[in-house]
Amino acid sequence: FIMKNVNYILGGDLDYNSKILFNDFGISYKKLLRGKRRYQTDYLSTHVDQNTKIINHLSRKNESSKILYGGKTGADSVRLLNFCNIAKSLPLHSFIIVGANESAMKQLASMNIKNLKVYPFVSYTEYLELLSCADILVANYEDSYYNKNFLGPSKAGPYLSSSIPVIFSDFPSLRRHFSEELVYYANPNNIDDWINKIEEVINNPEQAFAKASKAKEYVQNLTFTKAAKVILSEIESK
Repeated sequence: FIMKNVNYILGGDLDYNSKILFNDFGISYKKLLRGKRRYQTDYLSTHVDQNTKIINHLSRKNESSKILYGGKTGADSVRLLNFCNIAKSLPLHSFIIVGANESAMKQLASMNIKNLKVYPFVSYTEYLELLSCADILVANYEDSYYNKNFLGPSKAGPYLSSSIPVIFSDFPSLRRHFSEELVYYANPNNIDDWINKIEEVINNPEQAFAKASKAKEYVQNLTFTKAAKVILSEIESK
């Protein structure tokens, strides 16, 4: 009822959503607006000095690096268990999870992984502060039909605007938006590939931070404010 009586419907992936709206709900294509890809880079942003990050990374190249996953995490989830296996395979480095729910916190405590630190859900400001302390940000999403084809993670904004190297699960949905000039990709089903990618970042900091710098420039041009202006302009033109 609501969708049939609004003037416009804003969708991110209209190639997928428009078929559902048209076939299942009989919504006219004329009502659909394609939302411009946007990221949370025009407010609450962290200010990380790029040169300082590179210097710190280079100065402790052979010491412990901090690898962080920031996002909703539940007990027994594939991404949680895979992240733990990666941590156990790289005991000289520190691993951090931000966003574990209560069941995940209990499970992780029982696993007693010495080089793993876990945080529950935190405020967005605290989330950005924790991200800024990491050396590598990872998002090891599960291999699923949805993730392969339609994933558009909200964490891409804070991740890519952080000036920190990012490793994503290798899915076509993510490659549509982020080239290998911006991020690294690892096979979601292969722990060894994740380990190799992490070691590649650690051992090649100049290349890693060149990607991170380009990633920050990319998302800074795709803000919520700019996306809103494009949408309003499209509505006014109809």
